[in-house]
Amino acid sequence: MGAGRSASDAELLDVLEWGDGLSSPERAILLAVAQDRDLDAGILPLGVRNAVILKLRRHLFGPTIEVYDTCVHCREGASLEVSCAALDQVGAHGRDGAFEVRVGTYEIVCRPPTATDLVTAARAESARTSLLESTIVRARRGGATIPAAALPAEVVSEVGRALAEADPLAEIELTATCEACGGSWNTVLDISDFVWQELRQWGRRLLWEVHVLASAYGWPEREILSVPSRRRQAYLGLVLDG
Repeated sequence: MGAGRSASDAELLDVLEWGDGLSSPERAILLAVAQDRDLDAGILPLGVRNAVILKLRRHLFGPTIEVYDTCVHCREGASLEVSCAALDQVGAHGRDGAFEVRVGTYEIVCRPPTATDLVTAARAESARTSLLESTIVRARRGGATIPAAALPAEVVSEVGRALAEADPLAEIELTATCEACGGSWNTVLDISDFVWQELRQWGRRLLWEVHVLASAYGWPEREILSVPSRRRQAYLGLVLDG
């Protein structure tokens, strides 16, 4: 994976503008490219894409994620903290490329789905069939080739389990515990949607800063955004303190 230049504040605002109205898989690609401008994010397995988005999240908002959910037992609000480093460790156990899965007499060669696979599936008549055809490279039984869509449910289920094991950061499942009732449950963290919402809040704050500084000094937006963040905060403090 390359180590290309990450997006500037002005470019991140452009990302937010471009992503408005796009599907969640398309926005996830934008986030990955914002972290590494030289990356072809569309071809990455989902877990690798998520690892790149986690790097962006750590750079912008710090190494700890606080997730809010509702207890399934008593309906009270609950929160849990997740370390980006811990999630990186989960992703480190993934595997690259295609591999074979044997289920009874079926021989399946499959690969983890990519970000582009999700974009294509979201536009397809059947998202499930589209993903099957993308991730199953070859399916055989007794030497005969079988279309991915014709595989039995138990074979598809086993392939799905193997794919999840091969790309463990593709779906991030967390265990939450309620402080009110002590109950526990599993919840899924969609890291791309989570970071997108954080970025939207950051963007609104940044536009407010631009508004305050432009009103006070008459500077254009691009000039304000080119000022390093700490110095921009210093100017903002001078304006707000009068």
